[in-house]
Amino acid sequence: MLKTKTFLLPLSLIVASGCALVGNDSKVEKKIAKVNFNKDIRPILSDKCFHCHGPDEEERKGDLRLDIPDGPEGAFRVLDGIASIIPGNPEESEVFYRISTDDSDDIMPPKKSHKAALTAEEIALFKRWIEEGATWSKHWAFEPIKTVKVPEVDDQDKVENPIDNFILSRLEQEGLEASDEASKEKLIRRLSYDLNGLPPSLEEVKNLLEDDSDNSYEKVVDKFLAKPAYGERMALPWLDMARYGDSSVYHADGPRTMWPWRDWVIDAYNKNMPFDQFSIEQIAGDHLPNATTNQKVATAFLRNNGTTDEGGAFPEEYRVEYTVDRLSTVSKIWLGLTTECAQCHDHKYDPITQKEFFEMYAFFNVAADKGMQSRNGNAAPTIPIHDNPYQKKMIGELQAKLSTADKNIEKFHKDHQAAFNQWLAQNSNQLKAAPAGLKHFFPLRSREQVDNFAQLAFMEAPKNHNIRVVNGIDEKIDGKTKKPIAKTQATILRHAMYNSIPKIFDSNQASTLSFHLKYAPQKEKHTILGQAQQHNAQGLELYVNDNKLGFSYVRIPNKERLFVEAEQELLHNKWQHITVTYDGSQKASGVKMYLNGQLIKQKTIHDSLKPQFTNNHPFMIGRRHTGKNTNNPITLLQIYDRALAPNEIANLASLSYKDLAFGKNANPNFTMNLKNAFYQKNKLNFKPLLTQRHVTLKPLNDFKNLNVMIMQDQPKAQARKTYILDRGAYDQPKKDLEIFPNTPKALPTMKTNHGKNRLGFAQWIMDKDNTLTARVTVNRYWMMLFGKGLVSTSSDFGNQGSWPTHPELLDWLATDFRDNGWNVKRTIKQIVMSKTYRQDSAVTEELLKRDRQNKLYARGPRFRLAGEHIRDSALQVGGLLSPQIGGESVKPYQPSGLWNEVSLLGNVRFVQDKGEKNYRKSIYTYYKRSSPIPNMSTFDAPSREKCTIERSRTNTPLQALVTLNDPIFVEAARFFAERIIKEGGKNFDDKIHYAFKSSLAVDAEPYQVTHVKAFYKRRLAEFQKDPKLADALLSIGDSERDKTLDPAEHASWTLIAQLVLNLDENLNKE
Repeated sequence: MLKTKTFLLPLSLIVASGCALVGNDSKVEKKIAKVNFNKDIRPILSDKCFHCHGPDEEERKGDLRLDIPDGPEGAFRVLDGIASIIPGNPEESEVFYRISTDDSDDIMPPKKSHKAALTAEEIALFKRWIEEGATWSKHWAFEPIKTVKVPEVDDQDKVENPIDNFILSRLEQEGLEASDEASKEKLIRRLSYDLNGLPPSLEEVKNLLEDDSDNSYEKVVDKFLAKPAYGERMALPWLDMARYGDSSVYHADGPRTMWPWRDWVIDAYNKNMPFDQFSIEQIAGDHLPNATTNQKVATAFLRNNGTTDEGGAFPEEYRVEYTVDRLSTVSKIWLGLTTECAQCHDHKYDPITQKEFFEMYAFFNVAADKGMQSRNGNAAPTIPIHDNPYQKKMIGELQAKLSTADKNIEKFHKDHQAAFNQWLAQNSNQLKAAPAGLKHFFPLRSREQVDNFAQLAFMEAPKNHNIRVVNGIDEKIDGKTKKPIAKTQATILRHAMYNSIPKIFDSNQASTLSFHLKYAPQKEKHTILGQAQQHNAQGLELYVNDNKLGFSYVRIPNKERLFVEAEQELLHNKWQHITVTYDGSQKASGVKMYLNGQLIKQKTIHDSLKPQFTNNHPFMIGRRHTGKNTNNPITLLQIYDRALAPNEIANLASLSYKDLAFGKNANPNFTMNLKNAFYQKNKLNFKPLLTQRHVTLKPLNDFKNLNVMIMQDQPKAQARKTYILDRGAYDQPKKDLEIFPNTPKALPTMKTNHGKNRLGFAQWIMDKDNTLTARVTVNRYWMMLFGKGLVSTSSDFGNQGSWPTHPELLDWLATDFRDNGWNVKRTIKQIVMSKTYRQDSAVTEELLKRDRQNKLYARGPRFRLAGEHIRDSALQVGGLLSPQIGGESVKPYQPSGLWNEVSLLGNVRFVQDKGEKNYRKSIYTYYKRSSPIPNMSTFDAPSREKCTIERSRTNTPLQALVTLNDPIFVEAARFFAERIIKEGGKNFDDKIHYAFKSSLAVDAEPYQVTHVKAFYKRRLAEFQKDPKLADALLSIGDSERDKTLDPAEHASWTLIAQLVLNLDENLNKE
């Protein structure tokens, strides 16, 4: 039976709940507006009711849904004679009774739900809504975007474009007036930060002030939109959303190279790439017909997610996490939905079931990248980069430097060749000759004294990430060693990867392997050396199995392969010399094994290697990528480019280190190292020349081999299937039902021309019928310019999101953006051209009382600048800012030791850059996500581990400590002071006005001049009394100070420059 209760509310509450006014202006008619379900009722239901009576089937109580109106569980159902909601009759509606009763057993939400009870105002709204007929409507963001009629307004003088009509119409309803237009100085500064992220130049301010034409402001808008800085400014929030970083996030948080994608974003904004193209290329550029390199580079957007390389991690667990992250990021950016909330269960607030989540997940689930990725560098799939402007510039500069370094080295050798030849002849005439064809020689020995030869640094055993040169190629030894054995001078290798040596072995290439090994018996199969693929046996491997030597060459595992094993065991716990020859015939008979110079019997296990193939896998000593370490001492590893004859092999064991390194037929690079020893012994200064070559060659090779991680799907035949993961757990797939790509039913369906792949998903997102994308996007542009979006919850347009302050304006902007080619610059220009944007930001007591958060836009925007813009503006005003666009990420000043705290085994250390790189724009600063940029983090920059739509905005004492003490700000102030002294004018007042004009675009007020002058006199006296204080201040930063300036005067003006740069007006956009 329906429980009923008389519920009375004060008349004042009933009236107030329906009043359309914010204040009590007597000139405006007070009337009670009809309750709007989406604006007034849905937020109450979502916040207080959906957790038990919403979309989540598993958590639903009483088989009642208050997120839908109809059906057996809908809000208007009648069950056992009890009606949940009866339009027009709140007293007979069970839901109303439950929210309004004071019976602790019946009240909803119940206390155990930990949800607050409805307030009196909310109950009053709910009652009026039922009384007015309980009109139900679909969530506003899921309704089609409306073509809105521009409203008429009374004050046409404050209308520049339709944006103003919508704003003024609402202000007129509220009895408020728009503020007057800001001064030209304020406007150009506001505009410059909003469009370029920097303050305007003195010349730009001067030109606007002197231009009295009707379109003077518009000319400035067009100029700022055309600057390269526009692309950098627009890219900054996009990098936050795209979780861009220069490191991998998890575990070691090692470096990765993704800056070419960042440059693509900047370039796309500067070229005004239509937003639909910008979006589709980033989500699915690799799927476009005849996709270009740039379109594939765009998909690096999806590869910005954090990755792991931890040895104990479960690859599938992380692969699932990457996939969820990609879907979540795309959903937040383009749809404004929190789809990740449906990973483990149906969404508790929005109409997205868990099945629908995995249908969207399926679009990304066939990505080819793996769960376990690289600790250092990019993980496949990648694409080589050849046409990046910064890359081309650097290659040209570095090649010129390398050419100069080589000429200097060549001249040095020529000058000392005769003396070297004489010294070599005196010390090496007794050495034996190695066989011809010694292609590679790995001594694997510790440092030792070799007769009269100098102590050679290159003879050290390889250490983790050591660099040595063999055959003219930089070899990166990525492995670990135990301590060398003193008596035998051998090394126990646990895993050394010479992954920069190309083509040591091909299947049709004859070769010989020779080395000394002290073998301890092992039960398990283990690898001595190999050049094989990471995840299967493809390639070459020399191994020991059952204490017997084995050799394999595999093209297709378990099919096309060659396996040969010795019949006799290796000598136990003794040193022995091992040689294996291969004649390149791709036949088992072409393999010969020798023990201590004697041919040993062998048996063929497999002999089906057919076509020749190139082996490009990394060459490793001590193990394969996977498998058992050899853990046996090994030394004097030689690789010849031919199959040696038996008589040559018989003599190999007698060759010493000196014979192989310095005798006839020795590898030329060991002769080169011997020259280095000669130069060292005779105190000839050759090392700086080599150092110069090395520091040039390394970055040159990096730029030549530049690549970026991209998206690529698995081949269709191998594409993984998608299933619902029980509770979202990676290892709990519900394999009773395969899931196929699709979109949520609450949104428009995919069209028949949209393929069920990432490209189809991207096209669906950008389809004109999608109710979310255009709204979400223009709302972010509004947020960028006004500090808050028309929808204040920019990342959530779902049921938990906010109602738009101006829904008609939002739809008008969305329609205009969509129907005019998704033209970003056009939309931005429309907003900044509006009189609404151009209002003065000064606030009156009345506006503070009526609209403290400026939701009605009766005044211009004023809020804290982003940390990047504060830093860049200090550098700009100081004349230090580098104009370079794009390029590799840089490492300017930061406190020492921060990376050490998060560096795994100390493998990544922060090394500060020098010169111009210290003064690049902040967008180019290296983003290590486990140790975010300290000065930017203090100003609320996110870590970028996950997608960030809107930054927090704070004002804390720590920020003042940064701008007053961070070396980059102090250095910028020093340079600013130089400009003030040299360019500011002849008298003190002129210099003060110059300082204010340079940073704030306005002259100083008289009272400011008075205070600054007094401050200057005090500081000047202090510095004149103690010159060391001035020197200490002027020495901060790497750049040279101008020593022609008086130190006390320069230091005093530096403090004034700091004072100006730290003014509240300078740290805020207003």
